[in-house]
Amino acid sequence: MTAGHVGEPLLRRAFRQFATGVVLVYARGNGAGVFAAQACAFNSLSLDPPLVLWSLDKAAPHFADFKSSSSFAIHILADDQQPMLQQATAAAPDVSGPDWAADPALGLPVHGRCSAWFACAHVSYYDADDHGIFVGEIRDCAFSERRPLVHCAGEYVVPSPQPPV
Repeated sequence: MTAGHVGEPLLRRAFRQFATGVVLVYARGNGAGVFAAQACAFNSLSLDPPLVLWSLDKAAPHFADFKSSSSFAIHILADDQQPMLQQATAAAPDVSGPDWAADPALGLPVHGRCSAWFACAHVSYYDADDHGIFVGEIRDCAFSERRPLVHCAGEYVVPSPQPPV
């Protein structure tokens, strides 16, 4: 086990050991069209009311657009969707094609082949130093039985099911 003074290099290496799902967030802006970002963190917050939270680095290209957006669609990527990461963070992500639709509740772009998606109304924002924390109320969602793409120890991985202990 590696230990030492708590500082950025040690924390980065320690945090890399935590496996997390890969999440893309899409929104529409006032005149900005559709924009997207990879969330730094994502969590369920409450079932009643149905709330989620996610965070974004303030240096991200569309941080201000997300902060002013009234809604957003969170996508948990499936195991074969790693190529979506580069496409989503392009200046104008392509949300056309047979796998894309508008969610019925908010009209946000949602991808039908993700592990899950959540269409959310933006309800709160919290400043957290170099990141912003966004809270959304889920208005619509869908899921599939597709395995999620996971990020752990600096790599994208596909988890394999294990029997319960």
